[in-house]
Amino acid sequence: MDEPIKQTNPADPVNAATTPASEEGAPGDQNKAENPENAQEEAAPQFVWGDGLSLEVSSEQMSATMELSLDYADNYNAGDLLRYLEENNITFGVLEHEVNAIFEKKNFNKRIKVAKGRQPQHGKDGCIDWRIDLSILEGARLVERGGRVDHKERHHVIDVSEGQVLAALVDPTEGEPGMDVYGKEIPANPGKEAKLPAGKNVAVSEDGREMSSQIKGVICKEGEKVSVSPVYNVQGDVNYSTGNVRFDETIVVSGGILPDFIVEAGQDIHVTGLIESAKLTAKGSIYCTAGVQGGEKAELHADGDIRAKFVNAATLVAGGHIVIEGAVTQSNLKAGGSIVLESQKGVALGGVFEAEKMVVAEVFGSDIGAKTNVILAANISNASAQKHEEERKLQSLMQNYNKIRQAAAALNKLRDAGKITEEQNALRMKITRTGLQLQGQIKKIQDGIKRMDEEFEIKRKQVKGVIARDVAWPGVNIEIMGHKYAVKTRTSKAQFVLKGGEIQAYGYNPDDDKKDAKKTAKKETESGSEEKKG
Repeated sequence: MDEPIKQTNPADPVNAATTPASEEGAPGDQNKAENPENAQEEAAPQFVWGDGLSLEVSSEQMSATMELSLDYADNYNAGDLLRYLEENNITFGVLEHEVNAIFEKKNFNKRIKVAKGRQPQHGKDGCIDWRIDLSILEGARLVERGGRVDHKERHHVIDVSEGQVLAALVDPTEGEPGMDVYGKEIPANPGKEAKLPAGKNVAVSEDGREMSSQIKGVICKEGEKVSVSPVYNVQGDVNYSTGNVRFDETIVVSGGILPDFIVEAGQDIHVTGLIESAKLTAKGSIYCTAGVQGGEKAELHADGDIRAKFVNAATLVAGGHIVIEGAVTQSNLKAGGSIVLESQKGVALGGVFEAEKMVVAEVFGSDIGAKTNVILAANISNASAQKHEEERKLQSLMQNYNKIRQAAAALNKLRDAGKITEEQNALRMKITRTGLQLQGQIKKIQDGIKRMDEEFEIKRKQVKGVIARDVAWPGVNIEIMGHKYAVKTRTSKAQFVLKGGEIQAYGYNPDDDKKDAKKTAKKETESGSEEKKG
């Protein structure tokens, strides 16, 4: 390696001792005088500040890397490199330890990150500090944890008093700006304001910070909004002394419902006792602390969820989930979400279990081959058939449109040649209008098919399968998205899913559900803690 030029002073005694006395006495210099070309080759190159250094800054100016050539390493030290960065306006996030490491670890001829910017910390969105436990109503989230639902006290009723504060707003944060390696500030985006989801009989304070109940009643959810519903209380049973019960809001029955009586609610229905051969209709959810003894006549219809201890010889239809603590025998259940028999007594014996996401039970069928039908994602199968019908219509319209285009092209050719008659021109204009109409119809169907595909994909991903936590017996017939499967042999701890166009049975480990539940609970706890901190 070429050494840098060292300046000498002949007057210095040390230099004088090492400096040749005369040109004649210096053989090397004599050789240089005789061979001037060799003298130029042996002379060290003139060093210029910055030689051997390369500096690159990322396109976003959030990092800088430096490379020091081995050939020039002796010309610099760590301080020189820091000064070089400063001269090049790299003033923020300089990693001095990395600069020192270039010499300590001899990281020459390597690209080393020597400066790092600071990303902006965007503000957190505002949130809602709930003063009531909405999870009591949110059984759907618990259903997704493999079918284990915590039954709350007071059968899912959240009582509130007039003037009770239900929720308060937590302000968003502004965030902290970042900085690039040139010391230029990068602004942070502030968080978004939250909105109080005030529904019926819920008032928002003048400053818009809190919402409270305007009446004494129970909490109901209407979409994203939270409302307070006045309650119709039935003390004891629904029987001949009460007659049929109809109320636009929530109905709470402290007893049971006797055969042949009707209960209809504009919100939820809460029943403490046994539901016998009665008919219940709720625009909200139906909660039964006891069970349903249907006598093949009971019918429960809810736009939301249905929850009960057991079901026998009844029909249950829910827009949301159906969650039963124990057994369901000789009944027909249909849910827009999932059907879950959540305890070890959860036996699905006889009848039909139809859901869109999943069906879970401890046992399906019996050892004597009781016929039990399980249908999953039938709506998706129907949507697929509807899509095929729309595609058939589209193909027919496209064929007609192509014929019209050909006819229009021929008439346009006659027009351009000046050979078209009045009748032909009138026909050309009519065909053109028809073509435009067909284009509109084609576009509408194409957009519809695209939406169907998007919805189909979303719903398909939500289909979990049929889970037998203990056993599925022969006599159980499973249908998923139109594909059918008959259980032929005793199948233990199985999950039936649709793979590659056919239903297959895989092993089921209940511990996986427990792990998922713990993870979900941990995330929710952390989320709640963050909201409180906010």
